Amino acid sequence: MSALPSTWSEPFTVPVERGKIGEIARAAGLLDPSYEREERPSAPPAFFYGAAYLFGVTWERPGDSPLGDAPIDPAALLHAEEEVRFPGAPPRAGDTLTGRTRLESVEEKTSRSSGHTLRFVRATTEFRDAAGAVVATSHTTAVQELGA
Repeated sequence: MSALPSTWSEPFTVPVERGKIGEIARAAGLLDPSYEREERPSAPPAFFYGAAYLFGVTWERPGDSPLGDAPIDPAALLHAEEEVRFPGAPPRAGDTLTGRTRLESVEEKTSRSSGHTLRFVRATTEFRDAAGAVVATSHTTAVQELGA
């Protein structure tokens, strides 16, 4: 594997759609009615987890992205953590974003319960608006127990 952080993936387009915001908000158990009633609701953090699966690359479908070089078996990983940060107001329905993903870090720890090695692989996806400004950054961590 090459040095981390890796290079960025090829960019992918993410349409911020009103209907998709409502669907993802419902699926995430978000009860705020504005996600479905407003003309241009803001995208909740859960939207950005789904955006990678719908429009970009994932651990399970890395394509030609740096995620394909991750030292982790997609069939044996667990999704350990998801985090989304907004440097300002979240994007709204009607916006079109450009996303790109890279591997951020690899860390190994010993499990206290099994004694096996746990490999944590962290990836970052940034989402930019039409002006090129970063409007959201998503971090995801996958873990695999080695030697199990």
